[in-house]
Amino acid sequence: MSIPILVRCGSIYKQPGNAAEGRIDALKDMLAVVGDLINEGNYEDALGRLEAILKHFSGNPADFVSGTDRQELEDQINSLIQLVESKMAI
Repeated sequence: MSIPILVRCGSIYKQPGNAAEGRIDALKDMLAVVGDLINEGNYEDALGRLEAILKHFSGNPADFVSGTDRQELEDQINSLIQLVESKMAI
């Protein structure tokens, strides 16, 4: 599922605080940049960005999201990391 769909369904929700909407937007923007980097074949930078994104899934109040599907989203990012790493090994 996409991030906007998960937010609308309530299975992930913005962390509390004044910057909550900005956190979701930042996550979407970061993932869009990762997609661009992958499409350009810039796997090393894409991997660095993905690892930076994962730092925001540690359970801290400043994390991007929380909710029942937070783990699923984190798992998808980890799968993408594995895919990028496999591309780097070629």
